[in-house]
Amino acid sequence: MKKILISIGPIYGKLDSVKIITNKFKGGLAALTAKKLAEKRPKDKITIVKCKETEFYKQGESEIKNLSIVNVEDFYEYEKFVLNNKFDAYILAAAVANLIPKSPYKGKFPSHNYKEEEIINIPFIIARRAINRVKKNFPRATLIGYKLFDGNEEELIKAGWKLLTESKANAVFCNTPETAKEKKICLLPDGAKIRMNFEEHISFINRIINLKWYKTNIVEKKKPKFRESKEFFDLLNKTAESYYPYYFGCVACKIGKGFYTTLRGKKEINKKLAYVYKVNHKYKIVFADKKASLNAPLLDIIFNATGAKVVVHAHKKIDFPALDYVFSGTSEEDDIRRKIIEMNVQGCNALNINHHGYYSWFSSFEEARNFLSGRNKALRKINWEDYNENFPERYLEKSMFDDIVINEIESLARKLKRKINVLEIGSNKLIRYYGNRFINKYYVFDPNVNVTDRRVEAIGEKEIKSKDFDFIIMRNSFNYLNKNEIKYLVKSARKNKALVLFNTFKFPTIMDRLYQSKTSNGVESSRYDEKTGKITHTLSPKGKNFIIKHEFFYYPMQEIRLLLKGLKLIVDERENTLYVKAGP
Repeated sequence: MKKILISIGPIYGKLDSVKIITNKFKGGLAALTAKKLAEKRPKDKITIVKCKETEFYKQGESEIKNLSIVNVEDFYEYEKFVLNNKFDAYILAAAVANLIPKSPYKGKFPSHNYKEEEIINIPFIIARRAINRVKKNFPRATLIGYKLFDGNEEELIKAGWKLLTESKANAVFCNTPETAKEKKICLLPDGAKIRMNFEEHISFINRIINLKWYKTNIVEKKKPKFRESKEFFDLLNKTAESYYPYYFGCVACKIGKGFYTTLRGKKEINKKLAYVYKVNHKYKIVFADKKASLNAPLLDIIFNATGAKVVVHAHKKIDFPALDYVFSGTSEEDDIRRKIIEMNVQGCNALNINHHGYYSWFSSFEEARNFLSGRNKALRKINWEDYNENFPERYLEKSMFDDIVINEIESLARKLKRKINVLEIGSNKLIRYYGNRFINKYYVFDPNVNVTDRRVEAIGEKEIKSKDFDFIIMRNSFNYLNKNEIKYLVKSARKNKALVLFNTFKFPTIMDRLYQSKTSNGVESSRYDEKTGKITHTLSPKGKNFIIKHEFFYYPMQEIRLLLKGLKLIVDERENTLYVKAGP
């Protein structure tokens, strides 16, 4: 159970025992926020603090069980209650009077002692901002503020940043009087600006309250020398962006068991860095010699998941896969660890986080520098769902392989004197269905795409064991199978006495050539690594800051014969292409 405080309505400045200084806002939206949050969090204890004249429940509304109300007389009682009572979360949505009498009159102001239109000297002061003192009293509490500003959006956001940075809030929701009911801009400590409607802002608050934040333990012990600090600051100067009053974006460099990175809340780009010795993700602790960037937990995850030496983060979006926004310095970043590992394994070295910018990782400062200057492109994993759009059109055209398939389907059906069952492996969503004249069932196995063609039946790996096939087709997909997968397929073919047909290449292809796809054009390249037996294929779309990269195996014909042992092979050789038919 969490204890949550929500302030609503106008908070008065007291002039005397009956007169108040206030504003025109009634607190209806703040009250609605509290009610909806109470519905979402029935196990939590929610306290409302307001001035006693402010209405909370409308006529006929039932009281909410997990919600209690504290009434205060004025600003001073409000400030005392907020700063002297500990809660897990403070949602300060009240319109607090910031212009109050320095010394309120005791009792009623004696107006009868003054003449009409007589000038009265009543000193006013700018009230202390309770929101700016919450984190000093309760540093581990969640703090959410609101900024209402009657001006243009640029002025609104600047006023919101000022409140966020001075109060050290976890979030500030900004809006103008005209847009308060429809939309808000949420400002976050990592520099993110997220636009949302009223209902979305309530769900966002609920999400923020559930967060587990990392904390920093300052450690004083020996740290490794940083001999590449000049390269570090060269990169930082190219990536950091100034949002009042801080610079956002960071660079990190792996040195020893830890890493150097920028300081939290940097107001200038200088030569001061933090060294992060270790990040304990289980207990959410960053061990460092200074308070490091809010991004330190995610930087640690990237270093450990990728083996990189340098990580660059900038508040820009690049043409790469994007993940949903995650709160920096929280447990939410732990949830994307697996995604980063998967992307790195697939050859991708960058990602976007919506509303927060990109992270890209490199093996050296030179790689990072070339990437930022445009001389080097980041690696992007292949998206097989978009194969038909992004890959060279030559791979999509009808080929000799299709003519062979058509002939073999008809020949096999006539031989067996029945319609046959076909399994296609690796369709890439480009399914060349060959009609139902000779085909009974057409199965497709491709774990990388969502097969939606109703003429065929998509199956999983387990179903390959239980289905009966007469003909197995692998168009441009045989070389994506590893040796164990090929042996498994051979076993299935022998069990079903099935015919297997695939195309491959006689020699590993090494090339650089221009290509044209449905959406772009550029340079297509391939390289062969004899040690791994793999071919690396890349597409460099013109005008893009990334390359698409993937790998597959090269199997010499001698090795193919060994892998397909037990099946009779007929090989048709056309230049560097081999058409292999294997059967019982």
